[in-house]
Amino acid sequence: MPIENIPEIYIKEKKENPDLFVYDFKMTNDVVKSKVNLGMNMFSFLQVGKKQVHFAGTTVAVNKDQSLLLKKGNWLWTELLDTETIYYCKLFFFSEKN
Repeated sequence: MPIENIPEIYIKEKKENPDLFVYDFKMTNDVVKSKVNLGMNMFSFLQVGKKQVHFAGTTVAVNKDQSLLLKKGNWLWTELLDTETIYYCKLFFFSEKN
């Protein structure tokens, strides 16, 4: 399974390396245990669907009433559709200096 470099894959202007970046992430298929290299710290505000973050020996699940703060680094997470046909979360990325 390939490792996704986030937020780099969402930034249109590759020359740009913003200190703050907001992205509306939407998908229509479940993604189970996606390997992610998070290049910036990230708040994930789940709007529709379910998200799980996998740690050594445990899994933390969040719903649309919760938000998630992850520091930059390597992560393993699962994003699942709920009753809707689209998974949607608002991602807020920020650099170490912010």
